[in-house]
Amino acid sequence: MNLSYQHANPSKGGGSYLLRFRDVTRDRTACVLVDSGVGVDLDALLGDDEYLAAVLLTHAHLDHYATLADSLRDGAPVYAAEPTAKVLEDVLTEGEKNYEIGTTESVTDAIRPLDGWQTLVPDVEAAPVPAGHAPGAAGFVVRFHDGSRANHLLFTGDFTTRRVAGYPGFRTDLPVDVDALFVNVSTTDDFEETLTESLFTIIERARAGSSVLVTASALTAVHYAYLLGHLGERLNQSTPITLAGQAAKLYADFDYDVPNVETVPVFDSANDLLERGAVTFAGPEVPSEGAHTACSEPSGTTRRPRWSN
Repeated sequence: MNLSYQHANPSKGGGSYLLRFRDVTRDRTACVLVDSGVGVDLDALLGDDEYLAAVLLTHAHLDHYATLADSLRDGAPVYAAEPTAKVLEDVLTEGEKNYEIGTTESVTDAIRPLDGWQTLVPDVEAAPVPAGHAPGAAGFVVRFHDGSRANHLLFTGDFTTRRVAGYPGFRTDLPVDVDALFVNVSTTDDFEETLTESLFTIIERARAGSSVLVTASALTAVHYAYLLGHLGERLNQSTPITLAGQAAKLYADFDYDVPNVETVPVFDSANDLLERGAVTFAGPEVPSEGAHTACSEPSGTTRRPRWSN
């Protein structure tokens, strides 16, 4: 078996790859797409003698699934690590409301949770590996056989070595030797310091009696609520935390049970979510990229410290 790969969206930020597995004994070439982000045009990438055998989705961020509905064809399944598979229906439903990502019903039907090795086509297998970066995110080890030799590729997706909302970060001590590595690093040197500072800022304002509203993407909100809930328990200083809207739905999909966290998936008025000495997470309908904002109103004023992720 012969393998070749193609960067599927090099001019749109990258991160998506098309793998071609050619076998002289077969009439058509099986292709595997790793993520289907912005700018992926599978109509232009696939030849007449090629077909899509499977999609591997690393995590549920828009820049990795934006073209997934348009890419899906040939009855290909969409494999994702179990936690990501659990949240995809809610993520895609909300994404379809706010972005031009196509009709996602076919994607929802094609989702297959992956835990351990899965055969994609004969002599080609894939297994997820933890990747940090976002709750439930995973890279993939792809194994294919060339005669008696087993070859291993590693696609990290976006990765960090830090744990995220209870999920492990990327580890370098893999049980296989990797022959080719495809890496997307998503981190900054001052992230941990900034994250810690923002967490304690939120807690301090809530303990001072403020109604604290934190706006963030749904997955980021889940991450923060997880950290704040366990931090409050460790410090023996419980602070009520509410996840609203989409963040509440994803929290439920992940089956979390974090101390002091409650969820409100649907609400009539934003005022119903706010109370003194408590923290509420709710994102804008279409979140901005690159920053999240924490706001509190202690005495009729609004302060807006910002942090990057």
